[in-house]
Amino acid sequence: MVTQDQSQKKIPTMEQVAALNEYLEKLSARDFESQQKVKDYTGGELNRIIFYLSTGTFVLSMSFIGYLKTEVVYPYLLIWSWIFFSLAILGQMVGHWVSKQSADRRQVLINESRKSNFKTFYQETTDSDTLVKRYKKIGSISDILIVCFLILGISFLLFFGASNVLNRNNICNQISQQNPFNI
Repeated sequence: MVTQDQSQKKIPTMEQVAALNEYLEKLSARDFESQQKVKDYTGGELNRIIFYLSTGTFVLSMSFIGYLKTEVVYPYLLIWSWIFFSLAILGQMVGHWVSKQSADRRQVLINESRKSNFKTFYQETTDSDTLVKRYKKIGSISDILIVCFLILGISFLLFFGASNVLNRNNICNQISQQNPFNI
């Protein structure tokens, strides 16, 4: 049995359709702004920290050479540390480019969804878009590599510094044993 409420389907009025479209447009604009904020914030803060850390330790490692007045031990550790810091900085630049390309592609998809009066919701198109998926994958790999290069660079720098400090202490001990009166 069909009741009277079920047989009478309500057809939305033009005002309701216009209100729904206006609501969807406001929602789309808010998500567009949210994407922009995410792009700006994550692209700025985290990347800035990693960039400062890698360049700062790179410059700090260069200053080690000036303080070493004795023979440098294991110089290849310092060279490898510089290589890893350079790779971290280069990876950071790639990460910035990929992040920008992904955000630009998402903004294009949101605008296309707006133009088509939201026939396909932009969340569906941005989640299923092959370019966005590719940028996410490249960005994830880039982030992992940047952190690995940074850790390797710091590790090699610490090994270099420790080996040279220990070598300097050994040389000072040998000199003091040869001349116990410091004359």
